[in-house]
Amino acid sequence: MTVFNPVKVFNLLTFNLLTFNLLTFNLLTFNLLTFNLLTFNLLTFNLQP
Repeated sequence: MTVFNPVKVFNLLTFNLLTFNLLTFNLLTFNLLTFNLLTFNLLTFNLQP
């Protein structure tokens, strides 16, 4: 018989939420960095005579 332990469930949920938030944050920062690099490359390429 598995006893329902709310503390374990709560800990798992919070851990999953934290890891999910970290992953999404990393993806967002990665997208921002790549976007900045692309725009910088476009600007420098356009500024060249």
